[in-house]
Amino acid sequence: MVKDMIVHLDGSERDDIALAHGEALAAQFEARLVGLYTNVFQTRFMPADLGGGTSADIIADILDQARRAGDDTEHRLRQRFELLRSDCELRRVDGSEGDLVQAVAHYARCHDIMIMLRPYGEDRPRWVQLTEAALFAGGRSVYLVPPAMPAPSRLDTVVVAWRDTFESTRAIAEAMPFLKRAASVILAAVEDPEEEGEDAAEGLLEMARHLERHGVQITVRRLPRRGKISEMLLNECQRAAADLLVMGAYGHTRFREWILGGTTRSILSQASLPVLMAH
Repeated sequence: MVKDMIVHLDGSERDDIALAHGEALAAQFEARLVGLYTNVFQTRFMPADLGGGTSADIIADILDQARRAGDDTEHRLRQRFELLRSDCELRRVDGSEGDLVQAVAHYARCHDIMIMLRPYGEDRPRWVQLTEAALFAGGRSVYLVPPAMPAPSRLDTVVVAWRDTFESTRAIAEAMPFLKRAASVILAAVEDPEEEGEDAAEGLLEMARHLERHGVQITVRRLPRRGKISEMLLNECQRAAADLLVMGAYGHTRFREWILGGTTRSILSQASLPVLMAH
């Protein structure tokens, strides 16, 4: 069951899209909606020590300006939240990007779903580290929205990208409330030449039987490998006129931090529908 969800807000015009999706999902599940406004302090541009306390004064002034700008944004967001029909509240976190990374991971752990705009696919990447923190350190699902996409009233058709992995299983478990509500769920697996055919097929059918026992209306689709996995999955979503794609979030570590893997990043760059991911 989904009882609460949190939506990431940054004070930009993109917040309206994220909030619209958050409000729509909260209404469908009758869940509490929390807005998390992250006000970043650009500490990487702080001046070096110039002596005589000059740099300290400049830094203090920069931080004060950032807080006051955050106050204006928070006031505007609170006015927007007063118009929401959902049970809702707004929270705010100020700090460096490192501070915000920790805060996002914490709040993701304390809610059933985190809603974010996807980090790729626009003129420049946005909030990549926060997205990675939610996916790889949050422990719950992340609902990632394409830019400028209106919130669907219902998520009737869902495509589930299946691989016999921990990440896929976690994504399916997190997505179960969505799958039970959907009119049609397509369990799609891109065939891997390196996997044994019969074993891979049986694993796919076993997961389909598991979902059926949960009352999910399931259709199995085996997709012969022709090109990139991301393109094949997105083509399947287009063929099915899907409202949601569910998949595991894959990545690898660099300097002890998780970063998105190639297929995951490609999906988040190209998908024209919301993607529910879990790691």
